[in-house]
Formats: sequence, structure tokens, C-alpha cells
Amino acid sequence: MKDLDKNLIQRTLQTPLPGKTAHLAMAPPWRRDELEPKAHYRPSAVLIMLYPDSGNLFFPLIHRSSHLNHHANQIGLPGGALEPDETAEQAALRETEEEMGIPQEEISILGRLSPLGLSSSGYTIQPVVGFCEQVSHFDPNPQEVASWFAAPLTDLLDRNHIIDYRLEDGRYTPAYLLLGKPIWGATAMILAEFAVLLELVRH
Repeated sequence: MKDLDKNLIQRTLQTPLPGKTAHLAMAPPWRRDELEPKAHYRPSAVLIMLYPDSGNLFFPLIHRSSHLNHHANQIGLPGGALEPDETAEQAALRETEEEMGIPQEEISILGRLSPLGLSSSGYTIQPVVGFCEQVSHFDPNPQEVASWFAAPLTDLLDRNHIIDYRLEDGRYTPAYLLLGKPIWGATAMILAEFAVLLELVRH
């Protein structure tokens, strides 16, 4: 089994992406027919920011503050809506700096995953994968981030961390359980595609 590193992950992101097939594996049952990007959706971007620590790769996830207009109280990846004339990569880096205090110039872009359309919010999310060689510290913005944690990439690739999660309204949805926290919805679908790609090159 191959060890994952920056160069291998970058090469993998240039191969054909599994897209909707991977998204459906972690999609809530009531969203399975609503994942296609639409022209009238507002573009947004999120960043899977990988960084090494103690011989492993990690990526930050944030618990969004309760007062935000979109995705309040949810756990997700750093990111947000694109500004005029901004690329997905630029937006992902800007939002990560604003939310987590990581300078944009310290993050190198490795590639993109497949865009994901959300009819519930009217957004198309473009996931971007980046790499930070060394994180000296995180400085989360309390106005946007209630809390955060760093998930090991190995946990994402361990299918024992996939659960059937019961929401407050009683419905069940596939979710990742990372460090005891459930990750579901759009974030889980994005991470599912990344996991599929990485599993293909590990074996």
C-alpha cells in the first residue's frame, strides 16, 4: 500500500474524477436527485487543506458560528461564496485565511474535485485541495468559527468511520465520524470523492 504524499495526491487529482458516483455514497436519501450544479446557483468554494504532523496528514474542519446566514452550527470545510472576478482557488484560499488565519501564500493548490450543486441553498460548491508544508499555528476567527478540529486523513480512508447518523428531525443519513464528530451532507459528499480517489492510488 502506497504512502500518500503531496506529489502523489497532486497527480491523482489530475486523473478522471468519480464525481456523482462518489457523492451519492454519502448523500442524504432526500438529496440524491438534487446534486447537479445549476447555472443560476451562486458559485462557492471550499478547501481541503492538507498539512503534515507527526508523520501523518491532517485537514481542518470548522464548526460554524450560530449567527451565520448560511450553514450555521454545521461542521464543514473552510470556504464561502466567490467574490466578483474571483476563481474558486482564490476564494478557497481567501476564506481559509479569513476563517483559520493561515496566510494564503503558505498554501499550494494541488487541484480540484468535482463541483457539487445544492438545491437547498442555491449554491454550487467547488472543492479545492491544497497543501501547507508547515502550520505554525491556527488563528480561527471567532465571528465565523465556533470551534475547529484537525482530522487525520487516515480516518477518512477507514470505512469503519462511516456511520448511519440520526438527525434531530429523526431522519437518517450517511456520515463520517471523525474524532467523535459527525460530518454529513455536502461536506461528507465532497470528502467521499476525495477518499475514493486516494483509495485508488493506495492499492
